[in-house]
Amino acid sequence: MQETAYYRCGVRGYRTFSKYTIEIEDVFRSFTVKFKPGGFYGIFGIPLLELTNRDLPLEDMDILPATEILDRLSVLDDVNEMKTILEEYLLQIIVSRKIREFSGYLPDYLMNVGELADKLGKSIRQLERIYNNHIGLGPKAFQNLHRFQHLLQLRTQSPQENWTGLCYRVGYFDQSHLIKDFRSYLNITPTRFDPDLFAF
Repeated sequence: MQETAYYRCGVRGYRTFSKYTIEIEDVFRSFTVKFKPGGFYGIFGIPLLELTNRDLPLEDMDILPATEILDRLSVLDDVNEMKTILEEYLLQIIVSRKIREFSGYLPDYLMNVGELADKLGKSIRQLERIYNNHIGLGPKAFQNLHRFQHLLQLRTQSPQENWTGLCYRVGYFDQSHLIKDFRSYLNITPTRFDPDLFAF
C-alpha cells in the first residue's frame, strides 16, 4: 500500500484513484472543511488542478494563518465553536475578494459536456479551463465522479435495491462500466461495498 504524508493541518484535492486506509494508533481528533465545487477557487484563487491527487500542508500554501488557527481550535471541544472560528477567517477572504458563485457551471451529471458548453455560451476548451481552475478536474471527469458519488448515496439510502437498478437510475450504460468505476475509485467490486467504511 502506498504511504501518504500526514499533515497536522493540510489541504487535499480531488482523488481520482482508489482510497487509502488511515491507521490511528492513539487519541485522534479530526476537523474537516469540505468546499463545494468552485468554493475553494472562488475564495483562494488557486486553480484546483494544482491540488488534484495531492495533499499539501496548509502552512506551505500561504492562504491562511495555519498555526494561529490550530492554536485556537486545539483548546475547543465544541464543533460549532470551531466552525465559527474558521468562518471568521474565510469570510474575511470572501469579502475582500468579492467572489461570484460557480453554481451556474454545475450541470446534472447526465448532461453532455457539449450541451453544457452550449448552454453557458462557452467553448469546450473554455469550459475545461474553468473546471480545472474551480474544481481541479475537467467537466467529464467531474461528472463521472459526481455520478459515482450519487450512486453510492442511493445505495446507502436503499441498501435493498440491487446494483443493476441503481446502475441504470444514475446513467450507467451497463454493469461493466459500473464495475470499472468501482475498481478505479475504490479498488473494490460493488459486492464488497460497505457504506460504513466510506465517508461521503
